[in-house]
Amino acid sequence: MSAITPTLRQLNCFKELANYKSFTSVAEVLKISQPAVSSAIRELEKGLDTNLFDRSTHHVRLTHEGEAIREHIEWMVNSFENGVRELHQSVKYRTSTIRIACIPSALHLIAPLLYQWQLKNPLINLRLMDMHSDELSKAIVTGNADIGLGVEFRTNQSIEFSLVTTDQMMAVLPVGHPLSYKEDISWNDLRKKNIAILNRGNTFQMIQNSLVEEGIDFSSITSLNFIESLYALVANNCHLGVIYNLQVKSHFESGLVFRPVKELISLRRICLMTMVNKNDKGSSVNDLWDFLLKNINNSTPRGEE
Repeated sequence: MSAITPTLRQLNCFKELANYKSFTSVAEVLKISQPAVSSAIRELEKGLDTNLFDRSTHHVRLTHEGEAIREHIEWMVNSFENGVRELHQSVKYRTSTIRIACIPSALHLIAPLLYQWQLKNPLINLRLMDMHSDELSKAIVTGNADIGLGVEFRTNQSIEFSLVTTDQMMAVLPVGHPLSYKEDISWNDLRKKNIAILNRGNTFQMIQNSLVEEGIDFSSITSLNFIESLYALVANNCHLGVIYNLQVKSHFESGLVFRPVKELISLRRICLMTMVNKNDKGSSVNDLWDFLLKNINNSTPRGEE
């Protein structure tokens, strides 16, 4: 004879009766009649071909067989309940993956918050992509990223921006250099010096534009792909470096000296960004966007305005 599969009602009745030891209490908890509880227990016992409870007018208690399967039945019921909750979450969120783009130097600002949100939303897959700012804004516009954290470039009216912090340009100097004794550096201090900058999309263009506005000769500028190369040139007294403060925090080198470049044009704005019509992406994107807006400014020190 083939085994009879217990129903969820039978398993629920067993679980609650094992806890409350009262048919009346179980009926109240499950909001069914007492005869329905008794019927479910009888059917479960018949299907398993064993007595699960000792019943009398004064007590209800588990038999040895009932005790033996109690933990397993509780696991089955709890697993079903967890599955139902996950099902509702899947229905609530129209997307199971959120794509987040971030410039590498700002990743530390957002990573702890993504971890916190992920713990509360385990069914949503967060796909994190690191990229330069010019690539990032393009990814937002083309729909390849749902949320971004990068440099603000207001070239597209369809992108919504929210300021997170401002990022100060920094001069990178070798220890003992005359400028290393100053609290801050002006562009004029850098005139006619050999300057090394990072060749990274829009940020590279911003630094170049700043140097042009200050009349610094382009022939003295070396553009590099990697910050390690820039540090090596500075450490060996070949060049002075110009990078941003967030890049210093991401790639600090203890053998060098870092000083802020104070002119207003030396600031860049680091913003959260998403498409204005983010509502079309599903409630999970909205939830994460609102969570980041609420929490990122509380945990991020403001740059100098």
